[in-house]
Amino acid sequence: MERTAEAVWRNCLNYVQDNISPQAYKTWFLPIRPVKLQSKVITLQVPSKFVYEWLEAHYIKLLKSAITKELGPDARLVYSIVMDQDTAHLEVNKVDIPSSNRGPIENPQVSLPTRLLVFIVARPAACLAAHAADLSPPHLCTCAARHARRARRASGG
Repeated sequence: MERTAEAVWRNCLNYVQDNISPQAYKTWFLPIRPVKLQSKVITLQVPSKFVYEWLEAHYIKLLKSAITKELGPDARLVYSIVMDQDTAHLEVNKVDIPSSNRGPIENPQVSLPTRLLVFIVARPAACLAAHAADLSPPHLCTCAARHARRARRASGG
């Protein structure tokens, strides 16, 4: 019995669904369509380059695990990316890209100055809103009342 891309992908989806949140499953995996299965290579159609990049950055290990479980250790994944949603049914608007199977992308550490961090965390919402409204660099004010006095002076009241 020859296996179809649909049957293999359905089994992969069951595996994926057991390993991620329902919202992530609906968002990232339900829009994927199996296109073809040739030997140990499955081609999956994704709705955009953004979805492809997100899958590669966040779910490649899970995808590889599911596909390897279904097709064996020599399994490979190729994405078919729809470049234009209006003409998705035409082959000319799709690009096939093999999975890079790279490891997870590490986000660089971002360090905020301690003073700014304290300001963001410890100040009341009115204080933050006042700084956002006048677009001046934040200073370490003690309360929202200072902003109210400042606003009255600026408006002449």
